[in-house]
Amino acid sequence: MKRAASCSYTLTPTAAVRGDLTAEFNYTLGHALAIEVPSSIDNGGVTYTDNGDGTYSAGSTLTAEGLTDEEVAAIITG
Repeated sequence: MKRAASCSYTLTPTAAVRGDLTAEFNYTLGHALAIEVPSSIDNGGVTYTDNGDGTYSAGSTLTAEGLTDEEVAAIITG
């Protein structure tokens, strides 16, 4: 695997959130990448901050074998 892309996002949940948000955000971002690529991915983990306005600032490091950082970011951001 190559060096991971470092990405920052503002996430706005469409339903009430509670519990283990680190696991939820790791799953959401990693799953978004995994369903789009046939190769191996690595989700280095997500950190987040509650912005207090219903949004969360999240940061992650993600890689997908055979994709550039820009391609990974494009998949995650839609």
